[in-house]
Amino acid sequence: MRNAKHFASCLKKAINTKAAYAALDSGSGGTWTAGGCWTLAHAVAALTGGELWALTTGDRDARLVQHVVVKTGRDQYLDGDGLSTLDQLLVRWREEMHSPEWARTLHLEPLTEELQRASAGPDLVCDTRVATALLPALTKCARRR
Repeated sequence: MRNAKHFASCLKKAINTKAAYAALDSGSGGTWTAGGCWTLAHAVAALTGGELWALTTGDRDARLVQHVVVKTGRDQYLDGDGLSTLDQLLVRWREEMHSPEWARTLHLEPLTEELQRASAGPDLVCDTRVATALLPALTKCARRR
C-alpha cells in the first residue's frame, strides 16, 4: 500500500463514527477491535488488495483466532488500532491478553480457509454485509493523500 500511514489514520476516523458503529451493531456488535476485527479486515483487504492474517493462540493442532489484521506491506499490518509492525502488533496483543498461556503461544499466520472454519463463532465473525457498508467511507480514505 502506497500511503499506508495516511490510510490508517483516516481509517481510524472513519470507523469511529456513529454511522460505522450503527452498521457494526446491526451485525455482530462489539467494537472494530473486539468482535468486529474480521469484518473490518475483510473490507480493508477488499479495498487495498491486502492479505488477511490472523493472530492465533494455542498449539498447531488447536489454534484459535484471536484477532484478524490486513498485511499491507512487508512488515505492515493494519487493524482498527492503526498501522503496526509485526513486533508492535505482538507486543500490544501480549499486553492485552489476560492469559499468560495464550500470550506465550501468540503468533501471526495467514488466515487460511481452514483457520476460518475452525475459528468462526459468535465472538469472531466476518459480516460481509457490514464490510460492504463500510466500503464507501474506506474508499474516501484510500483516495485522500
